[in-house]
Amino acid sequence: YINNFLASHNKSKVAAWCYADWETENDSAAFGALYNPSIFNLPTFKIPTSWNVFRAMDWGTKDPFSILWFAETNGESIEYEHLGKKHIFAPPKDSIIVINEFYGADTKIGQNHGLRMSATNVAKKMKRIEDDMYKNLLERGHYIEDGPADNNIRNDTGTIRTVEDLFYEEDISWEKSTKTKGSRVAGVDLMINIMTNTIEQTEKKHIYFFADNIPNFIEDVFS
Repeated sequence: YINNFLASHNKSKVAAWCYADWETENDSAAFGALYNPSIFNLPTFKIPTSWNVFRAMDWGTKDPFSILWFAETNGESIEYEHLGKKHIFAPPKDSIIVINEFYGADTKIGQNHGLRMSATNVAKKMKRIEDDMYKNLLERGHYIEDGPADNNIRNDTGTIRTVEDLFYEEDISWEKSTKTKGSRVAGVDLMINIMTNTIEQTEKKHIYFFADNIPNFIEDVFS
């Protein structure tokens, strides 16, 4: 019973359930209260070339890493087909869709244990994933843009090359992330605001998910 809890990769839940640490902030509680699959989840469709696509990464070896791909809308409506029916999708400009993931957990041990893959091997698999995305998820003419990664990829590990260097050797670059005191709280507030925009269908930016492509993200953020 306890082992099932410990296998969870939601650290705040593990702290509360297993160690009675109820002071640990639980972002998923806030997000999960807003999350309604019928509102936020979309069937997978090809991303039009007029939308930007970019990636972001939270690095880990001992802990799981998470690489996510996002599409950013341009305010134009698109038509897609699902279950034999045509649908019109017209989110506000700059809305975000989380379209794919590469989650590095050793599920044989538990979702909170990293794969301990080298950065080089992670980068090589990333490229294979992106090759598949170019063929099956993105319309022709797309280019996946560099996005932020947590700044510990630039840490001196006592070797000649950093994690960032190893990615760069595989032609994958990362931007610096902005991480300051209070940025985590600001990020939670931003996510809540964007989710509320989506629920209320306001003219401000929304967020949606290709849920079939990102099961670990859905579990981690909303469970």
